[in-house]
Amino acid sequence: LLIEQISLLWTRFPSFFTSTFIEFDCNLERADISINFLSALKTLALPESALSTADSVPPICLEGLVSFIDDVHEHLQAIDRKEFLSRKGDISLLKQRERKTEFIRCSKAFNEKPKKGIPLLVEKGFIESNTEADIAKFLFENNSRMNKKTIGLLLCDPEKIELLRSFIGLFDFKGLRVDEAIRILLTKFRLPGESQQIERIIEAFSSRY
Repeated sequence: LLIEQISLLWTRFPSFFTSTFIEFDCNLERADISINFLSALKTLALPESALSTADSVPPICLEGLVSFIDDVHEHLQAIDRKEFLSRKGDISLLKQRERKTEFIRCSKAFNEKPKKGIPLLVEKGFIESNTEADIAKFLFENNSRMNKKTIGLLLCDPEKIELLRSFIGLFDFKGLRVDEAIRILLTKFRLPGESQQIERIIEAFSSRY
């Protein structure tokens, strides 16, 4: 029933996937809705998916994929091929998507190993410099794509005290109760499990608060 309702998106709006790709997948601040949606449809369109869903699900999902292909084909038919190929490197939308893809790659590297990810983010220009202040600013503003557990472990590293102070210095706790301030603090990272690690964060928080 849910799939049938969702199918109304591409039935009533044939350019749904294309428009969503432009609005979300090419925007650095937004999730890849179109790509993830199409990936899910690709899986559910397989005949074997009916074993765990319903007989109507594969054909509906296949219809969604065909709708996307038809829409892309119609757009391509309306474009001058030579002009498109000559301007391909200058199309801002493609550059935005390439930039976002690069950012996702760098973010994954950071989530796996910060010591590898941070230099990569600096090299690609996502972090202005390798100073603790710029790294702290980046983590503060972009932590939605970063693993919050990884951020927490990085901040409580005994060799990263200055980074921790710079990071917590970006918060404004004015007029907040202690519990409110801590709640806001923990929206940016996950508190580590070891007592010494927690102690470092509490000390930095106390100095700022």
